[in-house]
Amino acid sequence: MFKQNREASNPNKTKPVDTPTPPKKESPVKKAASRDSGPLTSSSKTVIGTNVVIDGNVQGTENLVVDGVVKGNIKAPDHHVTIGPKGRIEGEIHAHDAVIGGLLQGKVSAAGRVEVTQDADFYGEIKCKSIAVQDGAYFKGIIELQREPHREKQPTGGKVEPIKEAPSRVAPLATAEAAKEK
Repeated sequence: MFKQNREASNPNKTKPVDTPTPPKKESPVKKAASRDSGPLTSSSKTVIGTNVVIDGNVQGTENLVVDGVVKGNIKAPDHHVTIGPKGRIEGEIHAHDAVIGGLLQGKVSAAGRVEVTQDADFYGEIKCKSIAVQDGAYFKGIIELQREPHREKQPTGGKVEPIKEAPSRVAPLATAEAAKEK
């Protein structure tokens, strides 16, 4: 009445095993191109929390927020670096844009804008195209704006004539006092 399944009744018979196919590897060029979405269009960011201390350099390809301590250099040349009010950095920052809201002892090099907020304590050097320092910020350092000057430089090598003194229209003091006595 019932047909017996011969495959199930024979335990010595092996069944074919499906082997999973390995995932395709992306070429490194495509992967790198898809990761780099630009400085301001990238919505991903890394946060170094208030209880984190990093003793060494940090390098990244996304925006970075530092609320902890970094003793070393930060490199995110195509992205935005923010130091929160509780953040502390001893080192250099290389970024597209930077906001300094905590303590920074070192140098900042930005291709774009640097903002020093009212909560910031800054000791060092800033090189950027544009800068804003809010009222209340502590700033002790040097600022170098990387742009062309508004005025053209004087040509060198040409003969420069000395400035001739203009005739004085103010009477000498002795003459003015003598006029008052008369």
